[in-house]
Amino acid sequence: MKRYGWIPEYFRGTFTLLGLTAVILTFSQCDRGPKADLLLTNAKVITMADGSSGAVNDVVAIKDGLILDIGPAETILKKKYQNNKTVVKDLEGKTLLPGFISSHMHFFFFALAAEWPDVSSINTFFNPSPPWQPTRKSSEIMAKVRDLAAQEKDPEQWIKVFAFDPSRQVEDVAVDRESLDQVSPQNPVFIMNNSMHFAYVNTPALKKLNICGSLAEQDPKTCFDAKISPSEQENAKQGVLQEGAMLRALLFLLPTDPEESFKIAKRGAKMLAGKGYTTISEGGANLELLKFYQKLTAQDDFPLNAVVLPVFTMLLDNSPNGLSGYLKANQHSFSPTFKVGPVKFWADGSVQGYSSFMLQPYKTRPPWADPNQIYRGSPNVPEEMKLGFKKAVDEGYQIAVHVNGDASLEMVLDLWDENLKTKPNSDNRFQLIHVPFAVSDPNLGQLQRIQKGGYVATFLAGNNYYWGKVVCEEVMGAARAKNFFPVKDAMKMGVPISLHSDAPVNVPDPLFTIWTAVTRKVQPWGSDTFTAQCPEVQGPNQRISILDGLKAYTRNAAYQFFMDQTHGTIEKGKVADLVVLSDNPLNYEANPDGLLNIQTVATVHRGRYLPVTAGRDFIPESKPAEANPEGNH
Repeated sequence: MKRYGWIPEYFRGTFTLLGLTAVILTFSQCDRGPKADLLLTNAKVITMADGSSGAVNDVVAIKDGLILDIGPAETILKKKYQNNKTVVKDLEGKTLLPGFISSHMHFFFFALAAEWPDVSSINTFFNPSPPWQPTRKSSEIMAKVRDLAAQEKDPEQWIKVFAFDPSRQVEDVAVDRESLDQVSPQNPVFIMNNSMHFAYVNTPALKKLNICGSLAEQDPKTCFDAKISPSEQENAKQGVLQEGAMLRALLFLLPTDPEESFKIAKRGAKMLAGKGYTTISEGGANLELLKFYQKLTAQDDFPLNAVVLPVFTMLLDNSPNGLSGYLKANQHSFSPTFKVGPVKFWADGSVQGYSSFMLQPYKTRPPWADPNQIYRGSPNVPEEMKLGFKKAVDEGYQIAVHVNGDASLEMVLDLWDENLKTKPNSDNRFQLIHVPFAVSDPNLGQLQRIQKGGYVATFLAGNNYYWGKVVCEEVMGAARAKNFFPVKDAMKMGVPISLHSDAPVNVPDPLFTIWTAVTRKVQPWGSDTFTAQCPEVQGPNQRISILDGLKAYTRNAAYQFFMDQTHGTIEKGKVADLVVLSDNPLNYEANPDGLLNIQTVATVHRGRYLPVTAGRDFIPESKPAEANPEGNH
C-alpha cells in the first residue's frame, strides 16, 4: 500500500475532496457574517455621540431593529453586510440624525384636538395657510360655536373647538357659561384654552360633567370630585374650568370606542413622524389611557415609541387599579415601544393664565383676584404632592413635575431634597417640566440646586416666542421676562436640559422649537411695536447653539427618560430610531432662520424606513413654514 506521507493511498481521494470542501467552507464562512436588513448609504450622519460635532459621510447598517455598524463606505462595504434580502437606501447626501424624542407633550390630546375645528391663534396642527388664519377675537370663536350648534341635529353631541386664549385673543365678547348658553342652548360646549389649564363650557356641559361644586343643585353623593378649590368651584359655576375640573372634562371627552381612538392616534402619529419624531410622550395618563397606549404601541402600523407618564393619583392608589397594581399585572407584556415614564405631578398652573405660583407679585392682577390682596398665584394641592413624593422616593419611582412659578419650584426642590436625604447621590433624574423662571442668583440658586440634586429640566422654549411679549408687557414685567426660560444658564450650571412643545400648547415641531431657543425672537402679536424694555429678541443671553438644540431633542431627552443606553445617539447596538432631513441643521449656526426650511424626508422606526408622504391620513410632508406675526407655522 502506497502512502502519501502519513496518508494511506485509499484515503487520498477522500482527503483531496475534504480539502477542497474545507477551502470552500472557509471562503463561505468569510461571507457568513451578519446581514443587514437595511443599509443607509451616502448619508451625512450626525451621531450625537460623545466627541462628535458635525456630519460625517457614513453608511449605517441595521439588523433586527438595531444599529449593526456605522462607518465610512469603504469600511462598511468590505464587511459584506449586504445580501439579496438587504434593502439599500441611497440618502443622496441627506442628513441622518437620531430620531427626535419628545421629553414632554400630551400626544393623544394633540391628536384628539387636531380633529376639532381650530379657532386658535397658533397653527398647532400644521393646517395649510391659507385657508387657515389665526383667530384674533373671541367674537369670531363664539360665531363659530353658534354655527356648529346650528348645524348639529343631535342635541346630545358635544361642540368641541380648539382653542381660546384671552392672553392672545381679544375678548371683545364674553366666553363664559351665560354667553355659551346663548349660542348653544342645547348642545354641550367645550372650548379648550391654549394652555390646557382652562376650558370654557356651557350649562349642558356642566350637567354632563357633574363636577362637585360647579352647579347650584347637585347631589354630593353622585357628583364627581375633581378636588378643586372653592375659588375654582366659583369659576366653574361661571363656565370656566381650571386644572382638575378641566382635566375631568378632557378625560370625559375621550372616545369610548377603542378603534376610533386608535385611528385618531395613528393620524396624529403620522403628523409627528412627519416632523422627525420617533418617540412621543403622554404627560399625564390615568389607568385607561395607560392601557390604551399599551395596546396602541403593540400595533405594527404605529410608527412611534411612547413614554407615558402616569398621574400621581395612580401612585397614591394602593388598589389593583393603582400604579403598582397595573405594573404588576401588565409589565411582563409591554411592547419594546412602550415605556411607563416618571410619575406626573402638577405644582401650579399657567404663566399667561395667571395661575403660576410666584415669589413676587404679578405685574398685573387677574380679574378674579381679590383687589385687597397681593396676588402671587397659588400652588396645586401641596399636601398630596408631599405624600406622593415620599411614596415615589420610598418605592423607587422617577418623578416629573409641571412647575412654572419660581415659588412652586422652591417648594418642589425643598421637598425633593428632604425626601432624598436617605438616598444621597442616587441617579434619580427627577424631571422639572417648563421651569420658565428658575433663577441662578446667589440668594436662591435654584439652578445650582437642580444640578446638585441630580435633577433634570425640560424647557418649553417656544412659549418665549408666542407669549414672551405678553409676559413682558402685562403678566410679569421686563425684569423677569429677560430670562424667561433660562436654558443657557441651566446649561452653564451643568443641568441636563431638553426642549419640548407641550403639544397641543405649542407647535410640536422640533426644528422650530430649536429655532426659538437659538434666536430668542418674540412674535410681534397684538401690536407690532417693540420697546427697549420688551424687545424683539428677548433674553439674548439665553441663546443656545443649534448643536445644543439637537442634543436637547436626542441624547438629552433619552437621558431624562433613562433611555440613553438604547436611544438618543447613532451607535452600534442602539435601537435604529432615526430621522432623515433634507439638509444639515448645523449649516445654519450663523443663519438660524434656515432651520425653518429643512424638511423631514423619512424616519426609521426600529429599523423600518418610513418615507414622508403628503396628507393628514398619511405621514404629512414636513416643511416648517416661516414663523411670522400671523402665527402660521
